[in-house]
Amino acid sequence: PYSSTCSGKTNDTTHRRGTEAAIILLVELTPKEIEWCNSKGLERDSNNRFNNIEDHRFNKAQPGESINRMGVVGEYVVQRELGLDVQIATDKPDRRGDIELFTGEWIEIKTGSKPHYRFGIEGLDIDSLFPQKFGVLVVPRREDQWGKLRIVGWCSNDYFRRNATKVQMRNVTWCLEQDQLAPFERFQLYLELAQKIEDSI
Repeated sequence: PYSSTCSGKTNDTTHRRGTEAAIILLVELTPKEIEWCNSKGLERDSNNRFNNIEDHRFNKAQPGESINRMGVVGEYVVQRELGLDVQIATDKPDRRGDIELFTGEWIEIKTGSKPHYRFGIEGLDIDSLFPQKFGVLVVPRREDQWGKLRIVGWCSNDYFRRNATKVQMRNVTWCLEQDQLAPFERFQLYLELAQKIEDSI
């Protein structure tokens, strides 16, 4: 069940393009949480190599274990802050998304290795990308420091398709800037409302 309790957070006010000042969620991991995420990341990396699964990365110089640790950290903090039972897949990727909500909807988590990274998805045809209902961007407050993070914001797949910009990186990538994402607190409110509706049925 969804809980609005958010552990270890502080608020950071920043300006979003063309909107009011918005809240970015700052989160911290305990040493035990970091150790747990590291172990899950290594397990995922080992399974990916065994199954010949290519890691999704914008920087090919980054080792697979680093990419997978980043991914686990992002998925972990979002589930923790939404009050969900933490479930981290370490075998084959689930093409439906990273996190399944009690509504049956899925979230795609993008975890950047640098504080300024955007929400981006590789692919030529934007209409066939991002089948998940929602996307969330997580970045470290400082490069490669994974104990302190920022949950920058979220978007719907429809908003992404209407507003993402095509960028030529390693491959064609469709991107939203950080200030185009909605504050994460609005996503928490959405889930609170969905929970109330479900409880009333």
